[in-house]
Amino acid sequence: MPTPLRSLETGVFFHDSTNTPLGRVTMAGRHHPGPGIPHWRTLRNHALVLPLQGSARLETKSAPAATVHAGDLFWLFPGVAHRYLPQSPQPWAEFWLLFDGPLFESWRGSLLNPRKPVLTLSDTTFWLNRLRWSLFDNQRTPLQAITRVARLNLVMSELWQFQQRTNFSATEHNWLELAQTALQQSIAQSTPLPQVARSLRCGYDVFRRRFRKLSGVSPAQYRHRLKLDQCAELLLYDNYSNKELAERFHFSSEFHFSREFTRHTGLSPRAFAQKAARSD
Repeated sequence: MPTPLRSLETGVFFHDSTNTPLGRVTMAGRHHPGPGIPHWRTLRNHALVLPLQGSARLETKSAPAATVHAGDLFWLFPGVAHRYLPQSPQPWAEFWLLFDGPLFESWRGSLLNPRKPVLTLSDTTFWLNRLRWSLFDNQRTPLQAITRVARLNLVMSELWQFQQRTNFSATEHNWLELAQTALQQSIAQSTPLPQVARSLRCGYDVFRRRFRKLSGVSPAQYRHRLKLDQCAELLLYDNYSNKELAERFHFSSEFHFSREFTRHTGLSPRAFAQKAARSD
């Protein structure tokens, strides 16, 4: 039988059982120092564990045993027995998060692969911040709950992209960096994407397919996210109106800008600015 979730509640800083049609993010916590999981256990839902310090031997019934360190991330799967016990002199510290639902099930076999539960990352602090960002806040409403699901799914797509890029050649890495820089520079003038492709000496169809293969998103989606991230940064540090941002970043209207910003961040521009002001 699955172990009750209360066995994970030491160090819990987030807990919400609100369900949504896409799924839910139910709990998150941080152990420092942590005991690991010394005895075999199964869960009812998915979990991710981000080691922050030390190392441990991870054993699951679906994959060979592996040593995990700070700088790795590993997945735990519903109904798959597992255990991990810290094994280095340095104290073990971890961040963990529980989630379930149909949106996350769509990652089965790719990012969520019980036969390959460990993902080696390059920057623990960066991914810890991204995962904490996905939690959004502690309000227990359907809006906040579905925003958390959407944000965690976005972070998982970034993890998938990172995983894919580790298999690419140096030439492909360099090309992607050039393409991302070109898209960043194209925002100010809203340069047409075919023109961006020509600056990289390729046709738009080739550019679009290659960029999606290397990044996991289309050039249009990537540039759209960059625009909204820049808008969020301006709202943090300057008093811009919706009209000014819509004009500066070439949205069709204030309403279009506000709608896209809300989809991207989970907050309206006004609510985002007010929340940022309260946190100062």
